[in-house]
Amino acid sequence: MSTTSSTIATPRASLKASFTRWKGKAGMAVDPVRKCLRRTAFQVLGIWDLVQSQQEEYQDLVRRLTLITEQVLDRVPADRRGDETTQKTVNALREVANQVERFLKGQHSASRRGTGANCGETVVVQSANVGFRLDQLQIQSAASGASQGYLPAPLPMPNELPIADVPPEPAVFFGRDELVESIVVLLLQDQTCRIPILGPGGMGKTSLAAAILNDTRIKTKYRQNIRFVSCEGVVSADGIVQALVASLGLQSSSNLLEAVLHNLLARVRTLLVLDNLETAWDSVDKLNVEQLLGKLAEIPTLSLIITMRGAIRPAGVKWSDQCLQPLRPLPLDAARQVWIQIAPTSDSKLDQLLTRLDGLPLAITLMATQGQLLSPAELLEAYTVEKTALMDDTDGGRLTSLDVSIQLSINSRTMSTNPDALKLLSLLSLLPDGVPLAILHLTAHTISNSRKCASTLLAVALVSMEKDRIKALSPIRDFIAVRYPPTNDSLRKMRRYFAAIALKGYVIPTDRAKEAIDMLSMEFRNINSVLLYFWSASPASDDIQDALIATVGLADFSRLAYYGDCLPLLHLAKTTLEHAGDRTGAAQCLQLIGELLHNSSRYIEAVRTLQEAKMMFRATDNHLLAAQCTRVIGDSLRMLCRYEEALETLMEALTAYEKLKYDFGVAQCTDNIGRTLFLLHRNQDALEMLSKAMVMFRTLGDTWAAVQTVQGTCYVLTAMHRYTEAIATLDHARPVFENLGNKLGVAQCIESMGDVLSSLNRYEEAIVKLDEAKGAYAVLGNSLGVAQCTANAANLLRMLNRNDQALQRLEMAQKEFEGIDYPLGIGKCKKVRAQIFAIQGRKQEAERLLTEAIEIFQDMGRSNDVERCQLELLSVRGGERLPS
Repeated sequence: MSTTSSTIATPRASLKASFTRWKGKAGMAVDPVRKCLRRTAFQVLGIWDLVQSQQEEYQDLVRRLTLITEQVLDRVPADRRGDETTQKTVNALREVANQVERFLKGQHSASRRGTGANCGETVVVQSANVGFRLDQLQIQSAASGASQGYLPAPLPMPNELPIADVPPEPAVFFGRDELVESIVVLLLQDQTCRIPILGPGGMGKTSLAAAILNDTRIKTKYRQNIRFVSCEGVVSADGIVQALVASLGLQSSSNLLEAVLHNLLARVRTLLVLDNLETAWDSVDKLNVEQLLGKLAEIPTLSLIITMRGAIRPAGVKWSDQCLQPLRPLPLDAARQVWIQIAPTSDSKLDQLLTRLDGLPLAITLMATQGQLLSPAELLEAYTVEKTALMDDTDGGRLTSLDVSIQLSINSRTMSTNPDALKLLSLLSLLPDGVPLAILHLTAHTISNSRKCASTLLAVALVSMEKDRIKALSPIRDFIAVRYPPTNDSLRKMRRYFAAIALKGYVIPTDRAKEAIDMLSMEFRNINSVLLYFWSASPASDDIQDALIATVGLADFSRLAYYGDCLPLLHLAKTTLEHAGDRTGAAQCLQLIGELLHNSSRYIEAVRTLQEAKMMFRATDNHLLAAQCTRVIGDSLRMLCRYEEALETLMEALTAYEKLKYDFGVAQCTDNIGRTLFLLHRNQDALEMLSKAMVMFRTLGDTWAAVQTVQGTCYVLTAMHRYTEAIATLDHARPVFENLGNKLGVAQCIESMGDVLSSLNRYEEAIVKLDEAKGAYAVLGNSLGVAQCTANAANLLRMLNRNDQALQRLEMAQKEFEGIDYPLGIGKCKKVRAQIFAIQGRKQEAERLLTEAIEIFQDMGRSNDVERCQLELLSVRGGERLPS
């Protein structure tokens, strides 16, 4: 027997059996009601012949009509006359049977004439109308049975029992389209499926279910057989059954579960959603809840979706393989779309704010609601102080308060059975990148059963596993750190573990650099977070010195490797040390702040900060660190194109280092002086100084610093047209930088190779190298490197007469230079843009830009650049172009 004929036979056979039993009791009764019912039952049995080859949708209509006919037969007494209500029910059944028959005969005729395909919309409307009449008839039939006393009175339901209609389609829903589509495809298949939607509170589980249920294809397939049941507050299997009874519109009976299962079995297809199932499943009645789910899963025509907090699926059900993992946070693009849909405000801090929310949909939605009144910059500042309390609506429910949502998970039965789990979560709240599960016991010394605690936290989805690391989302961490801060003893031991890693920052300028960089890169955010917490919490004096050593080590790593941002940590440490009366420690922090500002191309701020630190060191007779400040001030002046002043300052630092017999400082100053001499066009002197510095570094065994000198040497060799030597130098240096893990050195090598190729007029190759270097600088956050590569590539595009592309890049580069207040770059961009405008006949724009460039170069004392721009301006005004 075919599948189609098999599915037809089952309901038809059931109706035939019921009709036979009814006729046996009715005998030869001929009253109008029973006579009408007899004819209708015969008619429905005959209708099945019309759907042998019809579409599945039409067979569904007949199945529903058959089920209702069978229900009416069961409710209308075969041995006595019915009342007026019964008569109306039987007449309505007859009328609907006639309508179904006419509809199916019409479709059969259209199919034979070949016109069915041209009236698809009409067929859908007619089918929907018939389906609606069947729903009305089913309700009328139930009412008739109750009035006759054939069924018990309706079950009284508690006022607050969570009966839910299908929720509307989410108004704001992004980032889950592929997941929705994959689940919809599953539900559209002939086979039924069981789908768990898991994840932490606020991850958008109910919204995902609502998006699925409101898909047009799902509505078309399941029609009135979609049941959405909220289990929030339900704490037992019996509570779920009562909610199902209410949702299905069933009457009370001695066995509610049997009534529910019988009703669902009788349906052609059902899509059942049990929302927020965690309160019932994570209860003392857990076993019975799993048994109930197992019985529901056995219904061959029922597809089941559950949503629940946590990461563990209930047992007893074979869940669909495609949906086994908990929901992931939204990516930044999706978070941005959510924001834009809700809040009209946006500024440069939006991405930073959204990153702090870690892709948690509830947090993003609540913050965006606040964004209707405040800008992202204002909200970011407020969140730093108020944390998750900022995202709290007035009613304090789980969908309008992030704090309430998180607290619900903490209050769960699973958490209550393992109190140490909350202690572990307190420690994890300080670790933004989490910790590898394999070394969890090393970071949580005071928790003896840390593995079991981790399993508990994973079960309730307060943490998740990412690349073998256990971690909590940022809003959860912020909530825990405020409400359940770690205890002093456990915190001290964890801090010592991460402080030991921070000390690896001191070995970076050695052959062990790559190992140290890899370790510190992996744990940077964790170390930074733990130290921030320490400096902000009125630390004990006994712990301050160790914490300062770790802070300096981490900042040194950040400075040398161009990794992360230690400025907030250093500012906080400096303030705390000042309050503790430790002027030397505060000066150390200030010095590192200045050096990191230099790294960030914020040279004016760097000079001001280092001058202050230098004064503090002199006040405490720390001449070595004062000399170090002097050297970096000189290097910052060089980057500000104040070359003569830079050279004088660097010579002062060199003298101080020589007096102190500090050879490494002498080598550093020699390198910086060589680079400054090159910018003063004293190429031979520059090459001698750089070569001398390289020998010094090698003698000291500092491969890191020695190879760093190569970049300056290459610039000089290129300027002296010694291209072969320059290329050979770069080819030797790059693999050394890579082996050391010196990403800045690698970026500088790539940029220098682009400059050499440019000097050889190999412009296309040079542009490729400069774009590669730009990407490497961008990863490091080196704004000056990014801007210089952009500007240099733009100038090469101009040389290739690709002026529109050149202008586009020059505008980008000028904005980047303006962002870091680098006047030389700004002036050069204006000059090259003016040259292109002159070629294009845009004289007024060219004159304006050249005039502005002249003013910039005059302020910098760059007479050669002033003279070139004046000649360009004269040429533009005279209508001639001088050769560039």
